[in-house]
Amino acid sequence: MLKMILDPMGGILLNNDGNEILRQIDVPHPAAKNMIELSRTQDEECGDGTTSVIILAGEILAQSLSQLERDIHPVVIISAYNKTTRSSRAINKDTTHPNMRRLIKNLLIILLDCPLEYKKGESQTNMEFSKADAWARAQEIEEEQVKAQCYKLLELKPDLIITEKGVSDLAQQVFERANVSCIRRLRKTDNNRVALAVGATIVNRIEDIREADVGTECGLFKVEKIGDEYFTFLFECTSPKACTVLLRGPSKDILNEIDRNLADAMSVARNIVFNPRLAPGGGATEMAISVGLQAKAKSITGVENAPFRAVAGAFEVIPRTLVQNCGGNAMRVLTELLAKHVAGETTWGLDGNSGK
Repeated sequence: MLKMILDPMGGILLNNDGNEILRQIDVPHPAAKNMIELSRTQDEECGDGTTSVIILAGEILAQSLSQLERDIHPVVIISAYNKTTRSSRAINKDTTHPNMRRLIKNLLIILLDCPLEYKKGESQTNMEFSKADAWARAQEIEEEQVKAQCYKLLELKPDLIITEKGVSDLAQQVFERANVSCIRRLRKTDNNRVALAVGATIVNRIEDIREADVGTECGLFKVEKIGDEYFTFLFECTSPKACTVLLRGPSKDILNEIDRNLADAMSVARNIVFNPRLAPGGGATEMAISVGLQAKAKSITGVENAPFRAVAGAFEVIPRTLVQNCGGNAMRVLTELLAKHVAGETTWGLDGNSGK
């Protein structure tokens, strides 16, 4: 369910991600800041579960308060808590010239990180002319420089040239006459992904370009207009190491929510690839930990026994919250779930739709 939040500037945000909601909160208390940092770390490491860690941490703090009211020293509580831990590719760009091709098959691609325009001085430059035709000659030199760069690139017979910098009108005319498409001012991150997808090498100086730097692994170049913007697509790549997921939605808020959900899903998929293990959901893991800690608590003697049992009970807050969110009977459902886990059926959890 989306939550409506009023940001400090008076704007309204619709969000369902726990980490994003906490980032909008300005809190002065250091403990509260640590809680927000805990949520951020969970989001970076796992991509999901940010709300669960806050609920669990809050329940453990609530249990700690009751232990402090019983005059148990904080060092003893922390010691008991420590024992529990030991127990458990598209581009939003169009071609620079309207007459350039927007559909190319089996193309050669050159990627640049340098401009295709007149070279300008880094600081203020003054030029003095003693003859009337000197100014015209200076302009000719600039044009010759740009043409030399373009002809150097055309020697490799590319079909598409992409650069992170600008492209002058003269360079566009040269490429258009040579039937070569060109895209300018591409972001560095996008250019790096294109290089991974098409097998090209980004060139910083045109004088150093080699035939091996040309990308040859793209089978189809296509420019399409979606809505009011043009998008460039590179399809049928031989062995792409990067790709693009294009998201569309009826509103900005819904689109942002889809983006966050996709990021969480990709993070979960990444974690499974790096560590191919799955834990049961629906509160099953938390209930199994709680039952295990309750059994371990029988061997803890002295004043540490109460804080130890408090942590064991705190883990039940996750399945209890799930039941309450579904409108179910928390007492009855938790009792049934606890009986399952005590009997050794540790993979049993809750149905997030029915609360049973």
